[in-house]
Amino acid sequence: MLDTFFNIRKNSTAYFAGLEIAQEPDLCSKWMNQWSVLFLTLKDRTNRRAIIIEVKRSKTEKRMPKDCEAALEQIDREKYTIHLLKGYKTILCYGAAFFEKSCMIKYSKN
Repeated sequence: MLDTFFNIRKNSTAYFAGLEIAQEPDLCSKWMNQWSVLFLTLKDRTNRRAIIIEVKRSKTEKRMPKDCEAALEQIDREKYTIHLLKGYKTILCYGAAFFEKSCMIKYSKN
């Protein structure tokens, strides 16, 4: 359902249009169209807090915990917190995995 709604297997350039990341060509070329995933960044600019959510689609229900961990590892490896959220005091990172109508979420605080 998630991949149908966001159509994440096709060109993802349109999802970034108008966002801060679209203003950074190096990040855009690196991130766009590489993974069948979705990530969201929610910012509270007043209190300098943010949430990053990396979403993956699992092939099986048993794979969901590994995909959640992989999502968190990707946030760390690709340095989403550094590139997107300079100056934020608190950043919560969530790795989410979906399989059919099931969802699993793990979190870490950076």
